[in-house]
Amino acid sequence: CLPKDIRAFMARADDLGAGQSLAFLGAVDAINGRCRSRTVGLARELVGGSFDGRRVGVLGAAFKPDCDDIRDSPALDVAAAVHRLGAQVTVYDPEAMGNARRLHPDLKYADSAVEAARDTDVMMLLTEWQEFRDADPEIIAKVVTQRNVVDGRNALDPARWRAAGWSYRALGRNLPGRPARLPSQGRLARAARLAGRQRGSTGRRHRHRALVQPYHQFGAVRLPACRDLPAFVDPPVLRDVVGAVRLRAGGADGPA
Repeated sequence: CLPKDIRAFMARADDLGAGQSLAFLGAVDAINGRCRSRTVGLARELVGGSFDGRRVGVLGAAFKPDCDDIRDSPALDVAAAVHRLGAQVTVYDPEAMGNARRLHPDLKYADSAVEAARDTDVMMLLTEWQEFRDADPEIIAKVVTQRNVVDGRNALDPARWRAAGWSYRALGRNLPGRPARLPSQGRLARAARLAGRQRGSTGRRHRHRALVQPYHQFGAVRLPACRDLPAFVDPPVLRDVVGAVRLRAGGADGPA
């Protein structure tokens, strides 16, 4: 639900006349969008640089597991993008098949994960249903044309799939033998400046409590896995980031 929450947060900030102060949330939304494009790119690399004539199996259509909601679903967005690039895409989801068919009748659909994988050149895990996490890579390998898998949710065990002979790719994970990319000096410097401003804004932090409070009901805010981004953002971190931003809510200069 992070994308729609971010957009609602930005809309509320605009209502308060503080939209420019929260412009960084637009960048967060854009990064999430680029993660979808990067997922498509990983699959294209695995099939030799072009989807023309390729068969792609997609596991997942729902926005998240344990529901049939497909509104702003990254899984369907990625599946449709791969189809537009020339691939024959077959989708399977335990709950969202009916909704997916209505929204994307141009895609093919299967009745099981194994059938979605049949004769494919690359598999893409795009919604982290438990049955996909538990899938046996040896069984799926028997029906595919090529053992290529893109883990778009960082939900699979890379060692297990590689041991079964699969070429495994995922967002934010390094290839075996490739060193991790450390944050740049510029990124570290910006983080330090932000932390310094946050320490000096204790009095202002109370003014943002109404905006931040809705996030406290969650144990953590899930972010799509992406290079140089953490898999989870803890609510106190989000609170401090928002607390570091100067909002001109109601024209008050002092703490509420």
